[in-house]
Amino acid sequence: MPEAAVIEPVNGYISQVFSPEQREKTVLAMLGVAGEVAVNPERSEEARRPLSQAKTRLTRLREAIEAVADPGALIEPLNRAKEERDAAEEDLARAPAEESIGRAELEAMVDAFGELGRQVGNASPGRLQELYGEIGLEMVYNAKERTVDVTIRPPRRVNAGVRGGT
Repeated sequence: MPEAAVIEPVNGYISQVFSPEQREKTVLAMLGVAGEVAVNPERSEEARRPLSQAKTRLTRLREAIEAVADPGALIEPLNRAKEERDAAEEDLARAPAEESIGRAELEAMVDAFGELGRQVGNASPGRLQELYGEIGLEMVYNAKERTVDVTIRPPRRVNAGVRGGT
């Protein structure tokens, strides 16, 4: 599929979705997505608790091995505690970050992307690549289906400003 067949519709979408007229709708849509990944700090603490308990158990078992003449009796509990620790570390690594995106931050992001959206239509190929990077745009072509999946994953902090002539 030629790149030109994708660029115009993608740029049109970016210009539309980040336009001042669509600002509220875009912010609400992004809040819906952010709500799915925002984490309650109590939930995060629940994810850390099993790891802390497994580490405590491992420490006690190691101390018991040092104090007991027959450490062989503690090998099975020690292995089980290591498995629990590893599982808890894996669960914690998969848990989302403890940050949530607030409405004000999303509004600022959409406002910054509004300027970028106005630039995509007239940007040179090099500048277009920079703009896509700034909004976290990814395009994946599926040759079998002859489709392009387009995803925008905005960075948490947007440092976009007005560029170009004054």
